[in-house]
Amino acid sequence: MFNNEPMSIADKARTGLSWIAFIAQTGAVTVEVLLHRRFGVRYLNYQSAAGLVLIPVFGLFFEGQNIRPLILYWWIYLFMLIVARLGILLRGKRTMDTHSRYTGEPRLFRIKSPDRELKIKSFHEPLVVFLFGLFFLNLNDALGCYLLFAALCLLIKTRLEASINDAMDWDTRDALNEQRQRMDRMREMQGRW
Repeated sequence: MFNNEPMSIADKARTGLSWIAFIAQTGAVTVEVLLHRRFGVRYLNYQSAAGLVLIPVFGLFFEGQNIRPLILYWWIYLFMLIVARLGILLRGKRTMDTHSRYTGEPRLFRIKSPDRELKIKSFHEPLVVFLFGLFFLNLNDALGCYLLFAALCLLIKTRLEASINDAMDWDTRDALNEQRQRMDRMREMQGRW
């Protein structure tokens, strides 16, 4: 019933990487609701709920310090999360035009191409959040450190997504090549009959 075998090193690594990816996505979504609009139907799920827990837990590391700005940020996050979820509901069937896990359209930059959007999300947005973190670090340690943490999460998350998309592109390319080879073999076989 229960597997008592010890986990292999590969299983431990996968589990560790899964947790890192989950934490990165959770931290990233807490700034993405401010940075993006028009999310996919299934994007704001578990990570966005975990973000509601992450921000106050982060405040626990600043015992004895003023965490009111961080709590204010939590309220802003909650408000923007509700706005984003309402936007998804109001768009209704029009949300079918985009991928269900779409991370949203950037608010800061108007984009016309997917390549530019990837660059904005993986470079410009983490940089903007990082700079805000540095600015707020001078005013409030808790909020400044949280924004620096969120910028790192955003950077990690977008790099992971890019590497996954690259792997999927290679898999698709390989599948197309294999299909062409099969079709060539089928044509040869038909010529023999």
